[in-house]
Amino acid sequence: MTKNTAQGKQGGRPLSYPPELVYAIVERHLEGGMPIAKVDAGLVKQELCEIYGVKGTIRLESLQRLVENAVAELRQSQDRALLDTLPETVTASIDHFMAGARDAFAIMVAEQYAKSQADANMQCEELRSDKRSAQCHIAELETEKARLQKDIHQRLRIKFRDPVTRGNAAAVEFRDQPRHDVNRH
Repeated sequence: MTKNTAQGKQGGRPLSYPPELVYAIVERHLEGGMPIAKVDAGLVKQELCEIYGVKGTIRLESLQRLVENAVAELRQSQDRALLDTLPETVTASIDHFMAGARDAFAIMVAEQYAKSQADANMQCEELRSDKRSAQCHIAELETEKARLQKDIHQRLRIKFRDPVTRGNAAAVEFRDQPRHDVNRH
């Protein structure tokens, strides 16, 4: 019995043939030397109907899934049987080679990972540096903005004072401006 038939059907009409019979037919053909490509639902259906007397109402799609599962399972068993015929020295050599290949592949992946991490870290540091530079520039601009606002506020206060204090303010402003001595020769 196949692994897949043990799980049972999940719905639809019941099969008019036992799945074990499909497995046996597939096994007989493969062991007889028939190529896997020729073992299909049509061949199995023909044999089920002609030799085993099953009604011809078999759905090829359902049968094809059973045939594919049987072929895969039989192929897997044949592969395991072939591997079991290898001497232990050969399997040990294969295991040693595969361990070396695995290590070489793992080292290659680790090198690529390390390079990617280094690149990512460098890009992050560049972005952090750009962020610090932008924050410094923002702070400078905010300082300049505050200075300009204070200057505008001060000028507006002077401009809108009463006429007496406006004159005094103009004198103070005049006094604070740099002088160019005209009398000097």
